[in-house]
Amino acid sequence: MTANIELNKKGLYSRVPACQITIYYYVGFCYLMMRRYQDTVRCFANILYYIQRTQSFHTRSSGYDMLVKKRDQLYNLLAIAMTLSPQRIDESVQQELLVKCGERIQKMLKG
Repeated sequence: MTANIELNKKGLYSRVPACQITIYYYVGFCYLMMRRYQDTVRCFANILYYIQRTQSFHTRSSGYDMLVKKRDQLYNLLAIAMTLSPQRIDESVQQELLVKCGERIQKMLKG
């Protein structure tokens, strides 16, 4: 039996931050592969904002290295999606995106 996962509702996966981050990563990646760039940007920006808000809690967890790696992957994929479909996102996520991927974004914009 299969069932859809409701990302907006509290569920079992939302109790474990690493699980929630991983689900959003794969959902956003699927959107990217389906060329649904606006959905991709929204998905990645939401989870990156969540990571920023809860970062102080994550530094004490055992999976912090995994979180840092996943966060960097999310920013790189967000840079690709934002290049393909520019739109407004949260100011703090936008600033961090420009710090981490500013040069890559400029190269992608030039073609």
